[in-house]
Parts: sequence; structure tokens; C-alpha cells
Amino acid sequence: GSGDGAFATVAAEAGWCSIGIDPAMPHESEGNPTLRKATLEDLDKGETFDVVTLWDVIEHLDSPCDVLEQAARHVAPGGWLIVETGNYQSLERVQAGTTWWAYAADHRWYFTPSIVRYALEAQGLSGVVLAPWVLRPHTKKKKKTRASLWRVIRNAPKGIAKMRRELEQNAQIRAAQEEWPDWYHLSIFTAAAQKPVIPTKPSA
Repeated sequence: GSGDGAFATVAAEAGWCSIGIDPAMPHESEGNPTLRKATLEDLDKGETFDVVTLWDVIEHLDSPCDVLEQAARHVAPGGWLIVETGNYQSLERVQAGTTWWAYAADHRWYFTPSIVRYALEAQGLSGVVLAPWVLRPHTKKKKKTRASLWRVIRNAPKGIAKMRRELEQNAQIRAAQEEWPDWYHLSIFTAAAQKPVIPTKPSA
């Protein structure tokens, strides 16, 4: 999911040896970063990396679990696999209804943090962590939206219709908080998991 290679370029500038692959890569380049119009299947089977990232990839795939398996194979022992995708269990999705931005023609699947955690652990990865805020560039770190009776009361003078909308939104916020307390505020979530290091047997 390297897109135009922007993340691979930033990683290279930060000192990483970076390779970006995407079947829709607009241009290819060698050096650091190396950008390839390719998929995971085009990588050498023994090629491994300290970090493998899948930015906005799994929602587009026919078989996301198969691709997660392929990606995990290319993670070096002790390395990390990072996945980002839209969060179905988000307050934003509930409030947007049928107009939620992730309901797109090219999105085949919708994920939750718990499902992605399970999928990563199914590949033998461990120590799954969830970013506490959206990691998109130019996205401000927002405070969690909280249910507030005071907001309902404050809007009461604006009319019955306005107060009814506030009551409905308050109920949505409260329900999301109770059902998904750790991630209801994330419209897009990023999860990471580590490949265990296999201990070597001491030589005799």
C-alpha cells in the first residue's frame, strides 16, 4: 500500500533502508527508497524486513487473511507488521450512517480492532498494540467525544428539533463509549504486532 511512495520516502529520510511496493505505483525508482510496481507475491520468498506496513490495503483485498499471511512471512524475527484501515466500530460510522466515507465501491471488507488483532495473532504474531489516535498526516489529535447532558440542556432554547438531535447524538455517543471504550473515537485505526524471536539452542 505504498501509493506514490510518500511514506517510503519519509522512512528513507529518517534513516531506514526503505522499499515501497504497490500494484498501482505511478513510478518506479532504485536507491533509497526503492519503489516498485509490485505486490507481496513479487518479493523474494526469503526477503525479510524489520517493519512491514500495510496502509489502507486490507479493505481492498479479495482475501485479506491470505495477504496478512504473506506479509507476516516477510517480517524478520523481532520485527513488526503494521496495519491501518477504517474502523467499523467507530462513533463516526454510527453518526454518518449510510454516508460513512468508508462505504466505497472499492472497499470489500470492513474491520474492527478486535478482528485485526485476531487476524494478526493467527499469523503467529504477538504483543498487538493499537495506536490511541489516528496516525494520518495532517490529522489533529482530537479529544474523545463524550456524552454530555449539559450540551442537550444548552441547546434546548434552540427548539424541539435541535434538542431531539442532541439527545439522539448523546445516546449514540454513550452507546459507543460503552460498547467500544478503547476505540470508539478512532475513525481509522492502526494496529501493530511483533514476530517472536525464536531462541537458538546453545551449542554443545
